[in-house]
Amino acid sequence: MASATFTMDGDAIVILNNLIDDADDIIQEMLDAAGNVGADALRTELRTVIGKGLMYDSRSTGELLDSVGSTPPLLGRDGRWNVKIGFNEPRRNQYAQKKSKKGRKTRLRSGQRSYYEITNKMIAMTIEYGKRSAKQPPKPFMARAKLKSEQAIRNAMEAAFRRRVSK
Repeated sequence: MASATFTMDGDAIVILNNLIDDADDIIQEMLDAAGNVGADALRTELRTVIGKGLMYDSRSTGELLDSVGSTPPLLGRDGRWNVKIGFNEPRRNQYAQKKSKKGRKTRLRSGQRSYYEITNKMIAMTIEYGKRSAKQPPKPFMARAKLKSEQAIRNAMEAAFRRRVSK
C-alpha cells in the first residue's frame, strides 16, 4: 500500500485556524453585504413600476420605496443563516376609511372599527399582482429584482469574504 504525508506551512495553519474561529463573523458580513445589494435591487425595480400604467394619477408618496430594507443576518433554529429582504412596517398613515361596495361610508355596529389597516406588504402585493376591481394591471417587480441581482449578490458576498480573509 502506498501512503503519503503532507506538511503545511505554519502560516497556512494559523490562517485556517483564524478562519474557523471567525466563521460566524465572516458569514454575517457576507450576508449583510448580500442583503444590502438585494434591497437596492428591489428598490430599483420597484421604482420602475410605481405609478406606471394607471388609469388615474399616481398617489405615490415614496413611503413604499423608503420601507424597502433587509434584516440583519440571523441564525435560525435549523442552523441556517437567514437574511430577509422586504418591506418594513408600519406605515406612517396606515389606516383607510371603510366603505361599502357602492363607495359610501359603512354603518358601524357597536365595537366595530371605522377603518382598516393598510400595510406596505398589501400595497406591494397589489402592485405585483394587480387589482381587477380597480383595473390595475399586474406589474411584477420582485421576480425581476431577484433575477437581476443574483450575480451582484454573489459578487458582494465574495468581495466581503476576500476582504475578511485578507486581514
